Amino acid sequence: MLIRSLGFGEVDIIERVGGRTHNGTIYRDGVYPHATLETTWATYMVAFQRPITNVQAERLRKLLPSVAPARCHLVALRYATVANSHNGATRRDGAFNHGSA
Repeated sequence: MLIRSLGFGEVDIIERVGGRTHNGTIYRDGVYPHATLETTWATYMVAFQRPITNVQAERLRKLLPSVAPARCHLVALRYATVANSHNGATRRDGAFNHGSA
């Protein structure tokens, strides 16, 4: 996979990031759009195992359309581990964000 070969490690590609129903079966975290699957079926998200910088995210956003099918639309680059925590150990210089780029 292209993302792994660029040194970003393992990722999950989550396709069809839409069509979520309001029936209590999913956790709403603000990522998934309020839209029907008919209008969001070609969307996808890339979930990283480690944080990426804002510069890396920008580079990936420019690169991914060249390898993804033309009909597909990237919704988000997400990661669970956050590089900056509120413990005073890191300097907040804007290089990283808080989990989604």
